[in-house]
This record gives sequence, C-alpha cells and structure tokens, in this order.
Amino acid sequence: MQEKKQLAFEIVKLLWGEEKAKDSQNAFEKNFQEKAPSFDIKVKAGTVAEVVIPFSPRQSMSSFKELLRQGAIDVNGKK
Repeated sequence: MQEKKQLAFEIVKLLWGEEKAKDSQNAFEKNFQEKAPSFDIKVKAGTVAEVVIPFSPRQSMSSFKELLRQGAIDVNGKK
C-alpha cells in the first residue's frame, strides 16, 4: 500500500505541484484510511441561496433525491 500511495503522490506532484500532492494525500488518508470523510459541499445557487449538500459528487441523482426527502439537505439553514 505504501508504494501505491508514494506513486500517487509523485504523479500528483508532477502534474499539480507538491502542495496539491500533500493535500490529496491528507484527504485520502482521512477519507479512506481513517474512515472519517467530510460530506459537506457548499454550492452557490444563483446569487441568493447557499446550499449545503451532504453527499459525494459520485452519488446518483436518486441518492440525492433520497437525501432531500430525509431532510439531510439545507438551503440557507432551512431543511
């Protein structure tokens, strides 16, 4: 596993720089090794609303709709 992580670090460093490589490595370790992901994504909806979406961008629209039904999404602090 360490070799894979080192290879990934070197590729990201080559393409986007050392700072991005360190950020990516830290995010990987937190999300997958420590199993402590952060799911809050803030999206500007026009100019008046800020939406907090607690899901991964890889989730399907049906998963998003289910979260919406469950009240897991808030807009301007309202569920």
